[in-house]
Amino acid sequence: MTTAQTIIDQARRDLLAGVVEERNKLAAGINASATTLSLAFDPKGVRDGAVIEIGAELLYVWAVAGSTVTVERGWDGTTPVSHNANAIITVKPRFPTRQLFDHLNDDITDLSSPMNGLFQVKTATLQYNGSDRSIDMSGVTDLISIHEVRWR
Repeated sequence: MTTAQTIIDQARRDLLAGVVEERNKLAAGINASATTLSLAFDPKGVRDGAVIEIGAELLYVWAVAGSTVTVERGWDGTTPVSHNANAIITVKPRFPTRQLFDHLNDDITDLSSPMNGLFQVKTATLQYNGSDRSIDMSGVTDLISIHEVRWR
């Protein structure tokens, strides 16, 4: 079964087209309120003012001291959550998970909208010609299927 995360991962692979974003790992798990985290590897691109991503959460980096990073959780409207040790950290993500989820949800909302969506229901009045048992549909251009037929 395809999940939203599977679609997000595939879109990110296609959008990055072989570019490998800098990554790191959490040395230890953190809860949703922790504001310091330990990196498993050399911080490299994790610098003051950088934005990092763990799962779908964005974190703003305030300070880096060795492998300890002080962060602001839930950056840009994301939700702070707990993360396990060895969780992947993406440094300066080009396509944050939250942004891709927002775009996916916008498209789903648009497709399911009763006013302009994929499943839009319209009423069409067609003339039936009883002499040759046909309906003139030459003026109908946006009909995909017929849901119901009523006649008088």
